[in-house]
Amino acid sequence: MTRIAVNTGIKFAIVFILGFGVLGYDPILTLLLGAIGGAAGGLTGAWWQTKDTQLPPPDSDHLSPLARAQKRLSQWRKERRRSNKQSRYQRTPRKKQAAPRSKYPKPGSR
Repeated sequence: MTRIAVNTGIKFAIVFILGFGVLGYDPILTLLLGAIGGAAGGLTGAWWQTKDTQLPPPDSDHLSPLARAQKRLSQWRKERRRSNKQSRYQRTPRKKQAAPRSKYPKPGSR
């Protein structure tokens, strides 16, 4: 990481020094701002290029909230289907009720 930071910092410092020099700033101020810009650019570049360590795959106990909700939902659906199948055979048949008559005639009939 240090090597990346130094290389990137030097490149940024050169760009800042040349930029401030072309703009006509005082040489001491140009070097100072170039050093500050190089340090900031080097640290940012090193941070940007770091490779994050791979985390181990999550166990079933360490699921994300979305994964836990999906798991609970699928379990609930399975239980619901199972209870619907069981209760379907236990229901008593209902008597069909006559549909309420409308006081308005159906369209097309006189």
